[in-house]
Amino acid sequence: WGVGRDTGGDDRDGGMTTVSAILIPFLACLLYIRGNIENFSSGKIVGNSRTRVFCEENRVKVSNRFTRRVQEQAFSSLKSDVPDIVRRGQPEGSEFSKDAVTIVACVSGGCDSMAMLDILDSIRNRIHVDIDLHVAHFDHNLRGDESDGDREFVLSTCKELYKLSDNRLHVRKWGPNSFPPRTTQGIQEKARLWRGQELERIVESLIDKDKRQVVVALAHHADDSVETILLKLLRGAAISSLKGIDSVVHHNGVCKIRPLLSLSKEELKRYLTEVGLEWREDSSNSKLIYDRNKVRKLLIPLLSELSGSSKALADRFNSLDSQVR
Repeated sequence: WGVGRDTGGDDRDGGMTTVSAILIPFLACLLYIRGNIENFSSGKIVGNSRTRVFCEENRVKVSNRFTRRVQEQAFSSLKSDVPDIVRRGQPEGSEFSKDAVTIVACVSGGCDSMAMLDILDSIRNRIHVDIDLHVAHFDHNLRGDESDGDREFVLSTCKELYKLSDNRLHVRKWGPNSFPPRTTQGIQEKARLWRGQELERIVESLIDKDKRQVVVALAHHADDSVETILLKLLRGAAISSLKGIDSVVHHNGVCKIRPLLSLSKEELKRYLTEVGLEWREDSSNSKLIYDRNKVRKLLIPLLSELSGSSKALADRFNSLDSQVR
């Protein structure tokens, strides 16, 4: 996560240099976006179009250096955030022990969560870590057939490829009778509250049933953390608040971890391509009606170009994150 803050002296000049390094290209981006935002094309659904074959022997073997690095990087984050997770030292396919940690992976069917699901399955079966893997899918019932397709894709993948039983699949559907109810006003915030409440119920039921530690895995990655810092900057946050996404959060009895924060979106897409897996694209992610989408689609690509690469941009924001924590 970059260079930590030097606590041995006055760091005001270093902090101003870091902020200036962000603000100068940031202002240039705003001028660029102002002239080009109307020409941006949104709403196109793209993705891996290859035929999906649910057969273990037809999957690309995870044997190359890149995919192993991604899995080990995520496992390192997992160990840091959940110290009770251990390697069980048993062969592939062996059952988890009664002391296994239960991980509920939130899977939408998109690139990020599908990569996380496969990485967690690989950690479980190839790195031989004691994990009882569950999957939660939240159907917001907002995109018609597209939402139905996401749900069916996640369920079929979990059952046929990862061999997860029905009692390890938790599907929740949002409707007008849910709390908070599904309405068009303030829908993003209400959806977030609804997902949080449903997760609390899922975790509580698993703790009561299995008497094990239960953690929730979210698929936020390095690019999401950069977006978060930029949005805070746009909204006028103090310099001391310009930090990214936390890797672990405890809220209302639920421990949420983010094992992919050291990986970029580009790396996750490459990972899925190399292991031969598909994912779904949410058409709403291309619409420029949300601030985060504008930052993701317009601002970050230009900042990456000005920084030299997306990795260079992420490294600079990671350094800023380390300085303000």
